Amino acid sequence: MSEVEEDPFMLMNADELKIYIAQLQRESANSRIKTSEGSKDLMSFIQENTANDPLLTGIDSKTNPFIEKKDCIIF
Repeated sequence: MSEVEEDPFMLMNADELKIYIAQLQRESANSRIKTSEGSKDLMSFIQENTANDPLLTGIDSKTNPFIEKKDCIIF
């Protein structure tokens, strides 16, 4: 008994195929660069913006919008 492999595209209806093709066209329009070039660009971006990153430098308590102004007491 042999199993026949089914083509996944044969199981899609026309609307699903149109959506799939449109997605492939969008993906093919993206410009691509090598990972080594992208990682160099990413590292330089990180090094340039380290001083402005509040996760690394912290937020000044005077300008922190998330600090609690008053204690909340519920009776």
